[in-house]
Amino acid sequence: MIPTNKKKKPVRKRSTIKNVGAYSHPFSGVGVEHAPLHAATIYERIVVHECGYLPECTGWNFHSVYSPFWRLYYNSKSGHSLTAGDNRLHLRPDRLVLVPPHCIFDCEGVSPVPHFWTHFTYNRSLGDNPSAPLELLASELELSLIRELVCLCDGGRPSSSDENLFLGLALLHVVLCRKEITWKAYHPPSLQKAIEYIDLHFQSNLKIVAIAKIAGLSESALTRVFKKHLGLSPAHYVLDCRIREATSLLQHTQETIDSIAEKTGFTNRFYFTRMFKKTTGHSPAEFRKEHALRYSAT
Repeated sequence: MIPTNKKKKPVRKRSTIKNVGAYSHPFSGVGVEHAPLHAATIYERIVVHECGYLPECTGWNFHSVYSPFWRLYYNSKSGHSLTAGDNRLHLRPDRLVLVPPHCIFDCEGVSPVPHFWTHFTYNRSLGDNPSAPLELLASELELSLIRELVCLCDGGRPSSSDENLFLGLALLHVVLCRKEITWKAYHPPSLQKAIEYIDLHFQSNLKIVAIAKIAGLSESALTRVFKKHLGLSPAHYVLDCRIREATSLLQHTQETIDSIAEKTGFTNRFYFTRMFKKTTGHSPAEFRKEHALRYSAT
């Protein structure tokens, strides 16, 4: 079991903390925050957004969590699980769970358990199934680094932000260099330029020809590089960005579905509704009813 500081602090339960970053940005409101979402470049491969720890995590029940950054989870007691498609992974004391970006998953857990997480960006994709979470047997080195991070997150030692960042980076380097993880080749600069352009302009009427020009590629070459490195087409990546932003607006605002459709780049409400349900399994109205005013951190 991961030790915490001896001095007891008021327990913060997940059901009382507003989840401000489950979809559009990686800050939960209860972790130690670092770089914003799009800080990664073709030169800086790993960017830590947040490291956090709750000694008693309760009410970890969220459906269709969907975001553009990586997550690493570790629970020092059993009781919570994560489901993506037909794959259900249990968070256990001897396991790490690594969730890639653009993965739709459900969090399940009601019992109070110690819960550690880190959100980060890494400019590579998994080799076999780019959007499937991985369960990894935790090494003693990884557990030791997590114990140090837990002490920082739970104890709030002076000037702990840099320590949190450096230890978080150390943990991620150890995890991501594991031999059992297979990777696709690094994103080439042309693909990174296209990704960054889409991330900033997905609300507008994007044309593949314009994206290809930014990347310095032909339209066919752009499609090939997206499918090779991300496993999807440029159009699908644009759709992912729009759906991600729509989930945030549905959850955290009272804007109408028509307004959200317009703000996220869809031509009309009906097309938005069809594509949203195809991607998440829920209509926008169903998603809002399920997720609006939910409180926690994922």
